[in-house]
This record gives sequence, C-alpha cells and structure tokens, in this order.
Amino acid sequence: MKKIILSLTAIIILLTGIHSSKASALTMSAGVYTWYAWWDFPEDTYEDIDADPSLMYGPALSVKLNETFSLSFLFLYGNFNAEGTDNSDAVLFGGDVISNKYDIDRYDIDTALNVKMNRYIKFYLGIKYSAFKYDLSGSIPTGDSYSAEFDHNAFGPGAGLSVVLPLYQNLYIMGNFGGLYLWGKEDYSNSNGETDSSDIKDYGYNTGVSLVYYIAPASTTISLGGRYQYIKTEYEDGFKCDSKFYGITLSAIYTFSI
Repeated sequence: MKKIILSLTAIIILLTGIHSSKASALTMSAGVYTWYAWWDFPEDTYEDIDADPSLMYGPALSVKLNETFSLSFLFLYGNFNAEGTDNSDAVLFGGDVISNKYDIDRYDIDTALNVKMNRYIKFYLGIKYSAFKYDLSGSIPTGDSYSAEFDHNAFGPGAGLSVVLPLYQNLYIMGNFGGLYLWGKEDYSNSNGETDSSDIKDYGYNTGVSLVYYIAPASTTISLGGRYQYIKTEYEDGFKCDSKFYGITLSAIYTFSI
C-alpha cells in the first residue's frame, strides 16, 4: 500500500510542478473527509457476520490545473469490529458452530482526473485502491479456539459523473455516481497452519448526495450528506459474494492559492 500511496503522490507533485511552471498561481484545496459507515460484510455460504458501524476518516486534497481540469486525492482509514458465526463444520461434518470475532482495518484510496463539462457537470476518471485486513479469533462450545488472518487488496480504474446544482447563494446540492473494476488478491492463514491465496475481482459502484455550503470569508467548503457503495467480489474458483458500505459523510475543505 505504501508503494501505491507514494506513486499517486508523485503523480500529483509532478503535475503540480508542470502547472506551476506555466502559471504564477496555483489553486489548491485541502481538508478532512469523514464517513460514518455501516458495513454489510462479505460472507460465504455458511457465515453470518454482523459488523458494528464505525468512522472512516482521512485527508482530501485537490489541485486545479485550469478551468477544465483538476486532480483530486482522498485517503480513508477505519477500524471495524464484528461478530459472527461459522456453521460450515456443523453443516458439512456434524461438528460445532464456531463463534468468531473480527478486528478489521479498512483502507480506501481514490485519485481522479476531473473534467468540467459545464458549470453543473463534471466527468471523472481515476484509480482506486481498496483493502481490508482483519484478525479473526474463533471459539467453539468445547472451549477450543483458533485464530486467522485475512488480507484483501484490490486496485483498478473507476469513472463517473458528478453534478452540482445551486440552491441559494453559497448553498449547493451535489450528487455523484461512478463505477469501479478492481483486480487483486486475498490471502488467508490460520493457527492450524493452513494457508490459502486467491486472485479476486471487485466490481460495483459508488453513489452519493450532499448539501454543500461555501463560507466565503474563510475560503472553506462544508459538505454534509450520504454515500453508498456496492461491491461484488469474485474469486478465481468462481465463488462470489457482495458487500454494501453506506453512511453519513461530513467534510471541511479549505481552498488557497500558492
């Protein structure tokens, strides 16, 4: 993940430098983006997992290259706790139902080139990195226990549209919709010495709507809204599962020139 962050940062710095050599001033925006989210966690045939809602947060950056093009970058991190049951052993072999607890770290990185079509509509084309890693601790009624680790990473393109409509003076409503198609790998290991690795594909969409208010004296934009993300994961053996990620977003972005 560090290599991906460094690569994306290098691209932004390079393009910023190219623009700066051609103009005396560069418009940039920087701030904080938060997403209080509920996660319908991906499950297999014999699992039932209930994840607690949690806060994802991180920096949001953008660079205005000219009146048509801009670059944006968003990094989000969140820690989620979940509990669940796995009855695969009970169904297949007449064994015990296993109770599991999950400690999950989730990462999302979005970078995009935004193209302004007119004063209301923008088209964006970008790259997305999505990952979650979790430690699992399981127990059965006999008192036996085990642990496992999962590492899910996917990387690929995304594209979509955003629409901004003025409501009153500095108050706006903004909506967006975009699709994504990612490739990656999921690795698994447990305390019994078992390991597994599978190529994966993640594909789905993001959509959201927000009320946006620009505080002119402070050069700051406040946005409050909601966001929904649907992803279907397909494994190399053909198994598929889906997850839904949705909640309330709040951001504060400061705009300045250098």
